[in-house]
Amino acid sequence: MKSFVQKHGKLLISVAVALMVAAACMGTLMQNRQTRSLVGAWMIYDGYDGGDLAPNVLVFAADGTGIGYALDSDGLDNGMENIVLPRERLSDAQPFHWQQSGKTLTMTYDAGDTRQLEIGIFPMGNTRELSLTLGGLGGGWIPVTIAE
Repeated sequence: MKSFVQKHGKLLISVAVALMVAAACMGTLMQNRQTRSLVGAWMIYDGYDGGDLAPNVLVFAADGTGIGYALDSDGLDNGMENIVLPRERLSDAQPFHWQQSGKTLTMTYDAGDTRQLEIGIFPMGNTRELSLTLGGLGGGWIPVTIAE
């Protein structure tokens, strides 16, 4: 008497191949979906009147992308979550790279500008929030999706 595998071996192989192809297609679709939206965080600076950051400017820093964007924050409330912004509302990309030393996070832009941010974690109600300060002025992280 033949076992189930011996009887239905070709069918099982066909199903396995079909599942592998489906998984590969799903992976490609997920990669394409990720390239259509950029998920990262906004650092909010209020009233910063030195350097090249104007008051109420948001700087987008996407993990692993090394790209920053600036956008006037008028009309956006501090603490908003899941903001979706169309690409055309963003300024040009400003490439930079990260360096961290202790609690200091340094953003060095390709144009030569360097910003040193102090890293801190502060309680916010029942949760803890990563916060950054630039020259004593506050900033924070807000999840954002950039719509392509």
